[in-house]
Amino acid sequence: MNEPQDYTYFPLLYQKEVAKRGQSVKLFSEAFLTTPWYEKTLDREGIPGDFFDKMEKGTPAIPLHHTTLSLLLKEDMPSVQSKSLKGKPLLGIYEVNGRYFFSNRDAMAALIAQSLLPGLLAAPLYTTARFEELRRYVPESIVWQEVLRLPVITEGFSGLDGLTVPSGKLYRFSLTSQPAP
Repeated sequence: MNEPQDYTYFPLLYQKEVAKRGQSVKLFSEAFLTTPWYEKTLDREGIPGDFFDKMEKGTPAIPLHHTTLSLLLKEDMPSVQSKSLKGKPLLGIYEVNGRYFFSNRDAMAALIAQSLLPGLLAAPLYTTARFEELRRYVPESIVWQEVLRLPVITEGFSGLDGLTVPSGKLYRFSLTSQPAP
């Protein structure tokens, strides 16, 4: 969480799609899942699933709410994220003028587990951040192994001097046969 996911994703996507390196692995970045272009990217990656159909229609467990941006902001998203029902996060998807937003990271994790995870695991999977919310929705234990850390160079960018700038990271995602704790 709060990791700079696009620092590593775009250079690696370039290596796969333009330089044709790493064709046997899957790259995944949850940061872009609600962007219009990412569905085509997952198709090119060969990651099957009905994630986008379910996101656009909702599911019984993750209902879709049509709203406006002003009403969505009035709903105070942080309070929606903290609400829970019997210890479980309140899940929802909001459609605002054709763009989709999840009520929280748990809603996205639940939909990923339902719709994308089998296709993601068909080949070695690398992610640009640890998406810990998946643990709640996957019965197996999840292992995140950091395999790469890219420094962010701030030379020549005076606005960044003296600021703590995180590195881009890449994780190998795998499941173990042991049940989740």
